[in-house]
Amino acid sequence: MMAFGAMKALSESKLKIPKDISLVGFDDLKLSEYMTPPLTTVRRFRYDISGLIVKMLTELITNKTIAEVHISLKTELIERESCAPAHSKGS
Repeated sequence: MMAFGAMKALSESKLKIPKDISLVGFDDLKLSEYMTPPLTTVRRFRYDISGLIVKMLTELITNKTIAEVHISLKTELIERESCAPAHSKGS
């Protein structure tokens, strides 16, 4: 959602995406593909999060405590039209 606000602010500032600036969102909301330009975004897999939460809640209910947990979730870059190739210095 913040990327949508950034798109609006950039447009109001007369900056063109991706000509002047590249923009990437997070969560791959369905609306992302319908923005102008379509928003490049990082998709996270919600089913991974759901399973972890159920496991942690079960442990908390059973043991009344929970160990410190470090979580790493799978993501996927969904490339659309809001990013331009990187330029090398001096280009």
